[in-house]
Amino acid sequence: MVTLIKNQIFKHLSRFTKNLSPDRINLSTLKGEGELSNLELDENVLTDLLELPSWLRLTSAWCNRVCFRIQWTNIKTVPIVLRLDEVQVVVETCPDLRSMSANQGLSSMSSGRYSFIHKVIDGMTVTVNAVLVTFKSPAFVASVQVSRIVAESKTPTWKRNDLRMTRVKDSVRGEILLFKEVEWQTVRIEAKSTENPSLTPLRLLTNQARCRITIKKRLSDCFVLGSRLVLILEDLLWVLTDSQLRAALYFVESLAGLVQKATDITRKRKAARKIEMLPEYQAWVSQQARQQNTKKSAISKVFSQCDVIETSFHFLSEQIDLHLCDDEGDGRSSHPHLKDGGAFQIRLHHFKVDFYPYHLSLSDRKHWPSYEEDIHAQWLEQALTSFKATFMEAMDAGTNSHTPLSRAEPHMDDLRSPGSKGPDFQNANGQHNAVKNYITSHLAKLMSSCVVLRLEDVTLFKVSTTSRKQAPKEFLSTRRKKKRNIKPGDKELYKLPEEMSLIHAEFTYFYYPDDIPFPLPPPQFYVYCNPVQIHFDMLTVLWLQSFGLYLLRTLSALTENASANTNTNDLFNIDVRMEAIMPRIIMSESSAHEGVTSSRMQRDRPQFLQLQTSKITVTNIRSRTVGSRADLATCLNDLQQGELFFNSGFPTKEGDKSAVVERLLRHVNASDNLRRQADLSSLTMEEVMQGLSRELFWVDAKDIWFVQLDPAWVEFTGMKSTARPVPLLDAVPVTVWLCLIDQKHIHAVTHIPSLVSVQLNHYQFLFISRLLDDISELTTFLQMDSKKITGEEGGCICVGTALPQVEVTFVMPAHCHAKESFDLDSVIPDSSSLADIPNIPITPPKSAYEPKETDSDIVHGDQVFFEETSFIPENAVGAAEPLPPETPSFKSNFSTFSKGLASGFSTLITSFDATKGAEDGLDNMSVRSDGSSDSERFVVVNLEQQNRTDILNAMFVIPASNRAARPMVDEASEVLEEADDASLHSEMSILRRSDPALQGISPLFRYISVTTVKLSRVEAIYQSQGFKSCLRLQCSGISSEECGSIPWDEFQSKFSSRTRAWCDERDLARRCSIKARLDRAPDTDPEPGTFDTTNMASIIRQLFTEHLAAEIANVNLSMSMVSVSGLADLLDDEIMPKPVPMEVVLENVQMHLSEDRSAVSQLAGSASNMPINVCISKLKVSRTASGAFFIEPAGGSAAGAGISVSPTSSQFEVEVARRKAAELTRENEELRRRLLAAERLFTEEKQRLGAKIDELHGERMALEVSLRKMNLTQAAAQMANQSAPAPTPTAPKVAQQTPLKR
Repeated sequence: MVTLIKNQIFKHLSRFTKNLSPDRINLSTLKGEGELSNLELDENVLTDLLELPSWLRLTSAWCNRVCFRIQWTNIKTVPIVLRLDEVQVVVETCPDLRSMSANQGLSSMSSGRYSFIHKVIDGMTVTVNAVLVTFKSPAFVASVQVSRIVAESKTPTWKRNDLRMTRVKDSVRGEILLFKEVEWQTVRIEAKSTENPSLTPLRLLTNQARCRITIKKRLSDCFVLGSRLVLILEDLLWVLTDSQLRAALYFVESLAGLVQKATDITRKRKAARKIEMLPEYQAWVSQQARQQNTKKSAISKVFSQCDVIETSFHFLSEQIDLHLCDDEGDGRSSHPHLKDGGAFQIRLHHFKVDFYPYHLSLSDRKHWPSYEEDIHAQWLEQALTSFKATFMEAMDAGTNSHTPLSRAEPHMDDLRSPGSKGPDFQNANGQHNAVKNYITSHLAKLMSSCVVLRLEDVTLFKVSTTSRKQAPKEFLSTRRKKKRNIKPGDKELYKLPEEMSLIHAEFTYFYYPDDIPFPLPPPQFYVYCNPVQIHFDMLTVLWLQSFGLYLLRTLSALTENASANTNTNDLFNIDVRMEAIMPRIIMSESSAHEGVTSSRMQRDRPQFLQLQTSKITVTNIRSRTVGSRADLATCLNDLQQGELFFNSGFPTKEGDKSAVVERLLRHVNASDNLRRQADLSSLTMEEVMQGLSRELFWVDAKDIWFVQLDPAWVEFTGMKSTARPVPLLDAVPVTVWLCLIDQKHIHAVTHIPSLVSVQLNHYQFLFISRLLDDISELTTFLQMDSKKITGEEGGCICVGTALPQVEVTFVMPAHCHAKESFDLDSVIPDSSSLADIPNIPITPPKSAYEPKETDSDIVHGDQVFFEETSFIPENAVGAAEPLPPETPSFKSNFSTFSKGLASGFSTLITSFDATKGAEDGLDNMSVRSDGSSDSERFVVVNLEQQNRTDILNAMFVIPASNRAARPMVDEASEVLEEADDASLHSEMSILRRSDPALQGISPLFRYISVTTVKLSRVEAIYQSQGFKSCLRLQCSGISSEECGSIPWDEFQSKFSSRTRAWCDERDLARRCSIKARLDRAPDTDPEPGTFDTTNMASIIRQLFTEHLAAEIANVNLSMSMVSVSGLADLLDDEIMPKPVPMEVVLENVQMHLSEDRSAVSQLAGSASNMPINVCISKLKVSRTASGAFFIEPAGGSAAGAGISVSPTSSQFEVEVARRKAAELTRENEELRRRLLAAERLFTEEKQRLGAKIDELHGERMALEVSLRKMNLTQAAAQMANQSAPAPTPTAPKVAQQTPLKR
């Protein structure tokens, strides 16, 4: 009996081993135990058995000890346990791809119908103590060590149970489903280069992980029809340096060619086999829908819920913490704070990647686990529909004729039947139908490989340096509510579903299962992003740029070496569409500015500038709905109506770049296409076969990008005087067209079709000034680092825009706040009812720092409406329009809470309870599946009660015990939360300092004065190359409006309605001409190491020299002197600016200045004020670098007067000395004032201390008197005790009580 069993074991194992004999098998038949030692496996058989890729081959495999145990009496319910002690495997790459035979894999080792022996083998439990895999390639050597491996069978809900519960068989279909789970404790990966020893070894250590596999087999021949593999990795912490990343790129590049070639061959070979088994293809062949059996048995329903319709691979990690560090060397930034390097932390939560290699493009995606056919599927469907329509138009290009315009009777030849039109027509029609049928049949076989990336939450922390000793703060985050003390994030604020992913990205690549060249749609790349916040940080941006450029330099070198193996057409012909909802960029001024400490304490000074848009779309696709050529033509036509973009005169100089390049002009007419549109209408079958190629319809150029912000707005937050955000820029739609030339030069044109409305006060001006200093510092170091790392000058950036009208409102203290509010209908158009205004643009909502919780999807007070354009602000009036059908993103995503938040939560809790109840009793009951007597009669009954989605999602659930053991990590808080309201004491605000009567009044009830400057037809071009930059401006109209007093809340209400009520009415009768040019360049190119960390902004201001040139003609303005003085105070900077040299030419300028200042009236003693009229025919005003102004007639010096007005060096010196003397005088006065205040405080303190000393001296004397009285009393008591008679028996008791009485 023992010999017979040994021979059977030897018979089955001899095919996989080299040195096995029956004598080496130790077997105990009764116990069901056996053991093998020093087992050497056949590498050739294992290579085919494991279906290794054709670029890999197994060279050796060895196991030191194998044990197995079989429970003969319970073999149907208890699995066979196979234990391996140590396994060593060596694999290496093949110089040439191996030949892949059709009869390889696990399916080839099984013959005949699925039987009892297959059930026993499939149900085995395998444990391995350690596995060592050595990978060898010409470029590097890698080792993978895996410990504590356990592979066992599980139920469809991935729980341990009876073996009969671990498989589901449907005899009607002739298929069976198996559920296996592989779990291991640790994985250690190490790779080091063999060609370049300078590369740092790459190391990775992971903790516990598991792999869940669902296998579908055919019962007739045990063939594997499909599988679903899910790799679940728990927390991962990985610290990488830039040298390790370069090594990783080097390793990947060495294998990229072989892997790509092998993948293409394998994918096509397997796809040709799998497409015949797809039900969608079978339905198309038979021209019928997929057959649905209305009367299914319980086992059939369970099988349908767990079925593997197509092969897929999945990866899931609950949390990934990636720390990137830069090594010492050329890859570090030149900024002084980054000279010692930095570390950047990335935290990904619930990171999931799905890969579907064999998906039929005709089929839907409803069977994909945890996938919702949302906006991404609709984008893909639109792309496929457009591709097929283009294909059919190419086929019917010469056959379809236009409908005749006249109503003439048809010709007799046209009335004849097709059969009577002659043999030539019939042959042509028959060939056309044959070609059409051939093309249609191949389009039905179009396959796709799709990669889906989903991320529930991501946090990028600001770079940590040696100068930053505090905990890392967030750089990019979703502000999800993680703690009780953290304010609600954007998900809670906008009432987004919790299950909605933060980022959803898809990459789809199309192919055909055979090798016939046939046109393909271009690859599709879609990204959809939900609300995120970016907290701008200069050091983080500099570190990321340096780190990325250093890696890009390595990648470029690798790409040049492997350019022959890379298909550039695939890289530059990808349809890209990215969409983000409610992104925000929050900017704050740096704390390194000197001399601004006192002004920062002001209650009206903002702490943050918030840039936000309702929706941003970025794409390189020309579609009818978004980014069409008609939109580009409208933008260029608007630019052409001006003079700046197509004029060579001032402010344009020779050598300036143009924002409108030839590529954009050619793209409007589709004359920049890569190739001509194909015409297949008059070709025969043979000609069609010869002319078809996979890139036949890849016609459009992909280097023109369309960016749409619908709409965008800017607002200030963090003021202590008000909790509301104060707008800087009202909501306005923005469209940008980008053109990339040679991947270095960027030319962009911006189209804004509506009014641009801006408001600004003094402290907001100061905040923006300091923010511009920070941006100047950032751009300087960005250019320095780019030149240092790449060794080349940076590319050119040229951006142009044309604005129909710009209105800038300057907010100042009220001149007569006690009076009634003036009517501002002439200044700011009022709109008491916006219901009659069509196409109301949307303005920004309230800041997310003050959320209001409501029970519906409209946040009252903020009035957040989920519409196509944006959100309606709190002061908007009117009803929201319904959601258009072309924006299905919100319609589908928000379906779970469209009926109200309360009902949504109740439904969610009910579904969770139902799922929990179904899982609790999952494996307790079973029924028979057929009339046979084997173990396949058992199947989970309660699975029938669950839907397919719940069962598929169970594959991605980590047991609660593992999650509970995970330590909690504190999240970094937002910068805003560091500010303590009680610790920020400020002086008088700009609204209080002018009048004490306004102190203590809420901003909503304060009175302010406003001056609005209206600019018509503003054109601007910004150009930057290297350290040099230039700004060109041109305006065709200017006017001003004033209001001496208006309540703050009324002004904000009218400001928000200004844009919505605006209409484009250009006044061409009164046109002026304002042209300006501002050049900025350094005296010498800055070099690393020349900057000090103490006063960086001041050094950069002194480093660059600016020059302003302007021409102003035909201007007529009327303003009051109080407004002029108010504007002077508003634009007064807190830091002494560097004088800007300028040359301004004035021609036909008229100004009417009315004197209405009360102080001047009182001094003059006059009841009326005489206005001042200034008329300038032609004048030139110049300013030198020292700050001296020179006024002269436009055209040169005043030679007729005999006096030269040209500046001399002595005049410069006198002017500089005068300025220094004035500055010293001001400083002396300030010091004298401080000295007097200090002396007054010293005198008061001295008097207070003297009074305190006198008080303490009196207390001391009183205490001394009391002490002397106590001493006299004590002495008298002692003398009385000495003269007293002998004590009685109770005397000791009295003596003991005497001290107590004293």
